[in-house]
Amino acid sequence: MRVFFLLWFVLELFAFFCVAEWIGFGWAILLLLLPMVFGGAIMRWQGMHLIRKMQRMQQAGQLAHLGMGVLDGIAMAFAGILLIIPGFITTVIALLLLIPPFRMILMKPLWNKALRKFSAKAANTPHFTQPSHAETPKTPKTPSGRIIDHESGKEVK
Repeated sequence: MRVFFLLWFVLELFAFFCVAEWIGFGWAILLLLLPMVFGGAIMRWQGMHLIRKMQRMQQAGQLAHLGMGVLDGIAMAFAGILLIIPGFITTVIALLLLIPPFRMILMKPLWNKALRKFSAKAANTPHFTQPSHAETPKTPKTPSGRIIDHESGKEVK
């Protein structure tokens, strides 16, 4: 993992020096710091938007689509975090995550994987299984073996 972060840092430095040589050092610094402001604003806006979206989906009874909405909100929040991190590569990735079609291309496989994982766990959990015929509750009987209707108090034949 350390190698990954070291490589990432080297790539970000290389990208910064390339951009600085192309547009100038001052403009490169400004271009590096400007997305940080937008990242904070996006994270604040996305948090409130996600809460309202989840409430609307729940009220409309669209619970099946709720998970994808949450994942979409998480992707937007991740884009905000990437914008806060100074770097041109992270900014490009964040901007791509802000584009809905690209975000869906990235999030769909993650969503499918999460559904498969949840389905596999749910299948192995006793709380989600159907009771077998032997586990169905028996009709209550009196000690003499007679069945009494609880509303009328009369014997049921």
